[in-house]
Amino acid sequence: MISDKKNKYTNFENIFPFFMETVEDLIVITSTDNSFKIEYVHECKFLEQLGYTDGFLIGKSLLNLVDFGDNTQQNDLLRMIQQNKDTHDVKVLHKNGKFTWVDLKSTLFNYEKNQQKLIIRLRDISKIKELEIKLEETENYIKKISKLEDSEKKYRDIAELLPDVIFETDLNLNLTYVNSAALKIFGYTEEDISLGLNITQFVDPEYLEEASKYIKLLLKGKDTLPHKYLLVKKDGREFYAMIHSKPILKNEQIIGIRGTITDINNLVIAEKELKESEEKFRTIAEQSLMGICIIQDFEIKYLNHQMAEIYGYPIDEVRQWKPKEFMKVIYPDSKEMMLNQLTKKQQGSEDIIIHYIAKIIKKSGNIRYVENYSKPISYQGRPADLLTQIDVTAKMNAEQKIRSSEEKYRNLFENSPIALMIQDFSEMKRYVDHLKATGINDFKKYFDDKPDEVLKFMTKAKVIDVNRKTLEIYKANSKEDFILRMNQLGDSIMTEEVFLDNKMEMLSLINGEIMYESEIVSKTFTGDTIYLYAKTSIVPKSESTWSKVIVSIVDITDRKLTEQRLKESEAKYHKLFETSPDGVVLTDLKGNIIECNSALESITGYSPREFIGKNFIKLDIYHENGLEKLLDGYKDLLEDNRLESVEFPIKRKGNQINWVQVRSTLINVKGQTYILAVIHDVTTQKQAEEAIKRSEKKYRDLLESSSVGVVEIDVIKKEIIYLNPKLEEIIGYVKEELTEDHFLNKLIHPKDLRKLLDSNEEAELEFRIFDKSGKLKWLTGKRIPRFNENGQIINIRVWLEDITEKKIYENLIYELNVNFLNFTADIRYNIQLLLKTCLNLLNGDFILYINKTELE
Repeated sequence: MISDKKNKYTNFENIFPFFMETVEDLIVITSTDNSFKIEYVHECKFLEQLGYTDGFLIGKSLLNLVDFGDNTQQNDLLRMIQQNKDTHDVKVLHKNGKFTWVDLKSTLFNYEKNQQKLIIRLRDISKIKELEIKLEETENYIKKISKLEDSEKKYRDIAELLPDVIFETDLNLNLTYVNSAALKIFGYTEEDISLGLNITQFVDPEYLEEASKYIKLLLKGKDTLPHKYLLVKKDGREFYAMIHSKPILKNEQIIGIRGTITDINNLVIAEKELKESEEKFRTIAEQSLMGICIIQDFEIKYLNHQMAEIYGYPIDEVRQWKPKEFMKVIYPDSKEMMLNQLTKKQQGSEDIIIHYIAKIIKKSGNIRYVENYSKPISYQGRPADLLTQIDVTAKMNAEQKIRSSEEKYRNLFENSPIALMIQDFSEMKRYVDHLKATGINDFKKYFDDKPDEVLKFMTKAKVIDVNRKTLEIYKANSKEDFILRMNQLGDSIMTEEVFLDNKMEMLSLINGEIMYESEIVSKTFTGDTIYLYAKTSIVPKSESTWSKVIVSIVDITDRKLTEQRLKESEAKYHKLFETSPDGVVLTDLKGNIIECNSALESITGYSPREFIGKNFIKLDIYHENGLEKLLDGYKDLLEDNRLESVEFPIKRKGNQINWVQVRSTLINVKGQTYILAVIHDVTTQKQAEEAIKRSEKKYRDLLESSSVGVVEIDVIKKEIIYLNPKLEEIIGYVKEELTEDHFLNKLIHPKDLRKLLDSNEEAELEFRIFDKSGKLKWLTGKRIPRFNENGQIINIRVWLEDITEKKIYENLIYELNVNFLNFTADIRYNIQLLLKTCLNLLNGDFILYINKTELE
C-alpha cells in the first residue's frame, strides 16, 4: 500500500498545481486497475462534510464511494477516467448513507518504476444541482402555465407577472421579445429593444465561447441543461444568472430561441461567502429579500429580519418561541403536511418535498401565500432544515385574476347573442408587406387584374375560434368542423357576394382602416341562403401585425325578408291607391297637397301633377259656395278629428259642373298631423234628385229604373208607402215583407237609428243596415221630410245608395296611407302597423266584399 507521504511519489512537482487548484476539494489517489483501491486521501473541509476521515477511506475501493449509475454508465465512466478525459457529474456516498453530487475530474501520473496512479478530484456541486432542480421546477411550472394558455396575450400577461427575465430571439440571436422584468433588470428601454439588440451583447466575453456551444445545440433542436453565465447590464455592471433555453418551433421548424434568465447573483455571492465564513452568510441573509430560517428539533434556530417581517412578528419575539410554536403561523390545511416534511428532514428521509407553496397567518390575522424552498443541512453537526420563503401573495392573486378574467371572457364569448369569430390575419399582413416591397401600391387594380390573388389572400386568413352563435347561424355540426371548413374556403359557403365582400374588406385593411362593416349574402353549411351583417375589427395592439382580428356577425335574414315583403306590400298599396274609384288627397294642415291619386283626374279633369304642391283653397275648381261648405266642414274636422261628409259643386276642367262628396280625417305621420280626404263623385245622385223634384211622374219612372234606392214612409200610418226595385235589390226584401217596425228596428243598425229619427230637417244620411241574408251594408242618401199645414211630418222620403264597396276602399286606403307614411327604419314597428291594418280590415264589411267579389 502506498502511504500518504509525498516523497513516495515521483514527479510530484508536475501534479502540485493540480492540488493547488483544488485545495478545497477532496483529492484521492487510486490504483489504475479495475479495483480502483484508494491509496491516498487529502484532508479537507469537504471530507469532513462527508463524515469521513482520511484513514477510514484508505484501502477501500473508489467504486464503493462513488455512484456511477448502471453498469453501462459505470464502464463508460471507468474508461473515461482511465483515458483522462474531461469531467463528469456523479454522486458520492455520505457516511450517513445519503448521496451528494460532485464534479469528478481525474488525471494519471507516474509512480515508482514507471508505474501509473490515478489522482481524482471530487468537488462539491450539490448547491448547483439544487439550483438546477429549482430551475427545472421553474421550467416545469412555466410549461404547465403555458399549456393552459391558448393565446399569445395570456402568455404575455403571465410573462409580465413573473420576476424572472423571459426573452425570445430570431435565428440571428436578435431579441424579438422581452418581458418587463428584463427591462428592469438590465436597465434597457423598449426603444432600445426596438432598435435592435443581440443576445450576445449581454454575455461577458469570457463566457461567449461556452454560450455559443450551447446555442448551436439549441438551433440543432437538442435540449440543453441550465447554465450559469456572467451577464452585463446596460450600465456595465455584471451579475451571475442561470439561463434555461429552448428552441422556438413553428410548423416543426426552428425559428429562434426562447429562454428564462434567473438572477442568481446573490446566490453565487452567498455560496462564496458561506464558504469563507458563517458571519458572511448571516450578513447576506439579513440583506436578502427572501425570508431565511433554520429549523432544528422543531425549533427556529435562526431567522433573518425578512422572515420575521413575512410572519408579521418582531424578530425578538420569534426567537423566544418554543419548539413547534412556529406552527401557529401555518394555515390549518397546511400544518399536517409541513410537520410531516419537517419530521422526514430531521430523520434524513429522502421522501421530502423541496419546493412548495403554502398559506400562512400573519400576527395581524391576514392570510398570505409564501413560496418555500426547503433543504436539509447540517447545522452545528446535526440535521436541520434550511428554509427560504418569498411572499408570493400578489403573484397568486394576479394569477387568480387572470384565471377569473379568462373564465369570464370565455363565458361572455361563448354565450354572446352575437356571432363572434377570432381570426389571425398575420400571414395576410406579411404577404401585403411583401407585395408592397416589390412595388405594388394600387391593390384595387392588382386584384382586378389578378382575381386569383383575392382567393390567395383569403386562404391566408385563419379562423382561430368561434362561439356557439356562429355555429347556430351557419348550422355547423361542431366548432372543429366549422374552423376546418372555413379555413379551407369550402364551396358550401363561398358565394359571389362573399368573394366580392372579402375583396372590399382586404382593400379597406390594406388602406389603413382598422374596421370594416358590410351586409352580405352567404350560405349555411346546409346550403340555405342567409343575409348577414358583418363587422371586422383589428384588436388594439395588433394593428401592425393583424395577428388578432375579431369578426362580429348578426343574422339579418328575417329583416331582409321583411323588407322584401314590405316592398311587395307597398306595391300593393300603390295599386289599390291608384285603382280606387274615389279620389284620395293628402294635405298638411295649411292645405298644401302632398299626394293624390289618378282617380281625382276622372272626377275633376285635372291630373295629379296639377294638384300636388298647390294649396286646395286656391284651386280654381269650386262652384258657388262650394269652398265655404268645405271650409266649414274642415272646422268640424279640426275639432272632432273626423269629417263625416260634405257635398258641394265643383267646376271640372272645361267648366262642367259636378257634385262631389268629401269625407276627411286627421292622421299623424312621424309626429306631424295631416288631412286625408276621400272625394266621391255624386253628380249622378244629384242629377237624379233634381229630376225627381221637377216631375213626379218622371220621378216615379225614374225611381223604378233608378240606380239609387228610394223608400217613402207614412209617419202617421206607420207603414211603408213606397219601396223602389233598387232598394229591394239592396236590402233583399220586397215591400210586402216590411213594416215600419221591421224597417226601423231590424233592418237599420241600432247605432245608426238615431241619425234617421233625431231631426225633422232635410239632411244627408250615412248609415248601416242588415240585408235579408244578415249581411252588413253601408247606405248613404238624403232624408226629405214632408209636412202638413201644421208643420207636422206626415211622411219621410229617403234616397239611398249602396256605398259598401266605397267604404271598404275608404277604410283600406286610409289605413294603408297611415301605415305607408308612418313607415320607419324600425322593421318591427312597420310589421305591427301592417298587422293592425289587417286586423282593422278583417271585419264584416271586408268579408262581405270578398264574398261579393268571389260571386261576381
